[in-house]
Amino acid sequence: MYKLGQILRKQYSDFIPAQYSAKNIAVNSSSVDRCIMSALAFSAGMFPPTGEQVWTQEILWQPIPVHYLPRDLDTTLVMKKPCPKYDAMFKDVENSPVLKALERKYKPLLQHLSKHTGMEIKTVRQVESLYIILHIQRYHNLTLPSWLNDSMMADMKMLAARTLAYYSETEYMKRIKGGSFLKHVLRSMESILNGQEEAQVNLYSAHDITLVHVLRGLHLVDDTVKPDYGAYLIFELYTDGEVKNRWIRLFHPKTKILVQLGQKVHHYA
Repeated sequence: MYKLGQILRKQYSDFIPAQYSAKNIAVNSSSVDRCIMSALAFSAGMFPPTGEQVWTQEILWQPIPVHYLPRDLDTTLVMKKPCPKYDAMFKDVENSPVLKALERKYKPLLQHLSKHTGMEIKTVRQVESLYIILHIQRYHNLTLPSWLNDSMMADMKMLAARTLAYYSETEYMKRIKGGSFLKHVLRSMESILNGQEEAQVNLYSAHDITLVHVLRGLHLVDDTVKPDYGAYLIFELYTDGEVKNRWIRLFHPKTKILVQLGQKVHHYA
């Protein structure tokens, strides 16, 4: 994340102020420790101290505040606040014929994983947690168990992606999970255009499922996307000098689109 901060700092050198200022930069995070740590590492890479901000020659670093809400109050990044209608719909998805058919199809894999891990793995949802553990091992070039092969890992990744997707399976679920963050972004941009908000850069550190919610809320990806470490989205706000003429560019490592406010989403190369 530190390196990503450096890369994006260079990419937006003509836009991001030379020196960090709390008036121009806002950093927000999920309350989960690893997200806060990612936000701190990213901020250290993007905002190295310059001039009078340099307080020691031993390390090129300055403290950057990271803001977050308690998990049960966060309706933007974590979205764990209870919603009875959503919860009922989620249960319907868990018991849907499509998901049950998927679990029957991969039952031999689930049984194989249960046998060798000592875990009771009966659902697609349970595969995701195990996949993360094994993916971390492979990511750090550690030897995977002999009972696991590349084909199984590919199947597990697919099932893990499917797990993330079924939290936003229906249109209503997409609006609840992805729409909350998108609404927040659009409101923030409106405030900037109206002169009500000073921050030029708003940064958010969240989860892989947060990215999936947003991308699926925009109907940009299907149910096969499993974001990796350091995955990100960038929303760029443009105007041509007239407040009424504004548009948004959304950048994702695997997806490039141009969004015109108030119109349909258009892909571009």
